[in-house]
Amino acid sequence: MKLLVVGAMLALAGAALTGLARPAEATQGLTLRLAEIGDSGVSGTVTLTEDGSDVDIEVRAFGLVYGESYLSGAYKSTSVDCRGGLIRPFAEAVVTGTGGIVRYTVPGPIEDIFSVSVRKGTEPPGSVVACAERSSRSAISAPSTGSGGLLSRENGSSYTTAAIILAAAAVLLTSGLAFVRRLDR
Repeated sequence: MKLLVVGAMLALAGAALTGLARPAEATQGLTLRLAEIGDSGVSGTVTLTEDGSDVDIEVRAFGLVYGESYLSGAYKSTSVDCRGGLIRPFAEAVVTGTGGIVRYTVPGPIEDIFSVSVRKGTEPPGSVVACAERSSRSAISAPSTGSGGLLSRENGSSYTTAAIILAAAAVLLTSGLAFVRRLDR
C-alpha cells in the first residue's frame, strides 16, 4: 500500500514537471499600425507571425480605391518610410470595396522585418500609400510567444500557471509522504 501511494505521488509530481519542461513552439506575433503616407487615406493593420524560419504577413488595409491595384512589400531595417531594403518581391493585394487584404510569407526571423508597405500601382515599385514600421508610434501589440510549454509567456499567464502546478505538486508530494508516515505507525 505504501509503495502504491508513494508511486502515485511521484507520478503526479513527474507529470507536472514534465509539462513545465516542454519547449515552446516557435511562434511569435506582432501587430503594427498601418499609417497613411501623405494624404492617401489608407490605413489599417499588419500582423507578422513567425512560423519556424518564415514570417507570415497579413495586411488589412482600408481607404483603398476599388478598381485600383495595390502591392505590399516587407523591408529590412535599412528602410525609411517603406523605401529601400525590400526583402522579397511585392505581393498583390485583393481589394473588395474600400478594403483590402493580402497574405504572404517572407524568410525570417521576425526581428529582421522592420516595415511593411501598401503601394498603389500595377507594377513594382508603385507609390507608397501606407507604411507600418516597428516603432513605438506604430506598434499595437508587442511580440508574444505561442503556446508551447508552460514556461512560455502568453499574455503573462504561463508563469502563474507554472507556479500553481509546482505548488500543487509540492502539496501532493508532502501529503503523500505524511500519509505514508501515518501508515508506518
